[in-house]
Amino acid sequence: MSTTFDSLIRRPARACTVLLSILLLGACQEQTQLRVAVSPWLGFEPVHLAHRLDANQQSPYQLIELTTPSHVVHSLETNQVGAAFLSLDQAIRVVDRGLDLQLLAITDQSYGADALVSQSHINTSAELQEQTIGYESNSLGALLAADWLEYDGFSAEQFVFVEAKLDEQLRLFRDGDVSALLSAGPVKSRLIDNLNGNLLFDSSESPRIYYRALVVRKDLSESEKLQVKRLVSDHFAGQQWMFQNLVEASKLIARRTQLYSREVDSEIARIQYYNQEQSESLINSIDFENYIQNLSQRMHSLGLINNNFAAEDFSFFELEALDSIKVKAEDGGV
Repeated sequence: MSTTFDSLIRRPARACTVLLSILLLGACQEQTQLRVAVSPWLGFEPVHLAHRLDANQQSPYQLIELTTPSHVVHSLETNQVGAAFLSLDQAIRVVDRGLDLQLLAITDQSYGADALVSQSHINTSAELQEQTIGYESNSLGALLAADWLEYDGFSAEQFVFVEAKLDEQLRLFRDGDVSALLSAGPVKSRLIDNLNGNLLFDSSESPRIYYRALVVRKDLSESEKLQVKRLVSDHFAGQQWMFQNLVEASKLIARRTQLYSREVDSEIARIQYYNQEQSESLINSIDFENYIQNLSQRMHSLGLINNNFAAEDFSFFELEALDSIKVKAEDGGV
């Protein structure tokens, strides 16, 4: 018997005299709804599952589905959204450009789900020399490109790199406008399974770790901050439900992402998901501080950021601080 999703998430119930309930019921137009940007990546699917399986549709925040990681960054920097799912290196770039962010969670680690995929007649990286390679420069693709070049002993000058945002990649590949793509997520799967692309390199071969994260702007309104706890709760509850009901979850994700269930299963196996306890433990560890320092130095040397970055440049959002304003609901509390 499937685990009931509602049993995994703690939801505020009826209460009409407090701010949190007003937010949930949409009864006060003065309050700001938290907008959350997300782009295609199976590591972010748990929050979509949470929304789909919430029969009461009580989510106080709004998910904004965008087609590329670059659009997620743009929406965050232009204050169109208050929170975002993105790669950790993207978050560092946003902070480097002057926007204060708070780190909510590490959602996952890529272990093969980011990759270099070539046209079917190209079988090795060496055959790509002087050929066109597409990648999304304002995404993890830039870092993956540098790591692939280092891994295979090439220099960027041996190839022709062009901008290819995630939502353009299938068309560019199908039309033969690029010889290879640095891609990720559902798009990477379609390149291989639908367009007969060859996998030349993926993130499992790199000695470096690729994290993705959930972040919020530091300048959130008080009403938006109240919705943050629910956002985090939804993501991790959706993740727990996914692994407890993997067959059903795989079908739901496949339908949403237009993949086959077998493709979803294959991609999930290439992502290491972090539950809330693992995420908090990682963020608060010395290893994470060292990781951020090393990543910052590499990104600086590659010209991806202007300044060196330290772990303290992110502040961890204190979810516990919201406990003082939680509501005792009439039928059991939150």
